[in-house]
Amino acid sequence: MNRYLQSMLVFDVALPALLLGSPGAILLAVFLSFHATVATRTAEYQEHKDRERQVAALKLQMKDLEPKMPLLKSMLSATDVDARLDKAILAGAEKFSADEIERTLCDFQSGPSSIGGTYGEGRRVQLKFVSRWEPLNVAALAWETANPNLVLETLSLAKSSSGPGLSPSLESTFSYFIVTEN
Repeated sequence: MNRYLQSMLVFDVALPALLLGSPGAILLAVFLSFHATVATRTAEYQEHKDRERQVAALKLQMKDLEPKMPLLKSMLSATDVDARLDKAILAGAEKFSADEIERTLCDFQSGPSSIGGTYGEGRRVQLKFVSRWEPLNVAALAWETANPNLVLETLSLAKSSSGPGLSPSLESTFSYFIVTEN
């Protein structure tokens, strides 16, 4: 290739293409990047608006529960949960004589729920009773109604060889996970 043609290719084609093409390529890359950012932000904005609409709908549904929120917060608070639960269990069992229902164990523990990872770590309680079927049902209904934050994990029943009173009785074991706000 002769020098004249070579200098024409360098100064008339390559150098202008390099000098004009580089800023053009940079502008094209910036434009495409900006376009992708705008699309991402628009999608995020739409998701945010959808969440705001869902929150507004939930607030409207929860409006009836607002007067009960202090009670609900006190039920789910982790402060003094053992004493509240123990008081509810005693209140449920005190309706019956010692011959009808007898609590043999009330053990509070900490740890994960045995029914799955949904609840995470928390407080658990294990209760054992020797009683007849009817008093046990009524007492369990009383303490579960007083503490709706109890999740029954296990329940085992066995016929007791020696129990309160003269009638046949059951040895029962309840294991609950205590749901709290954290």
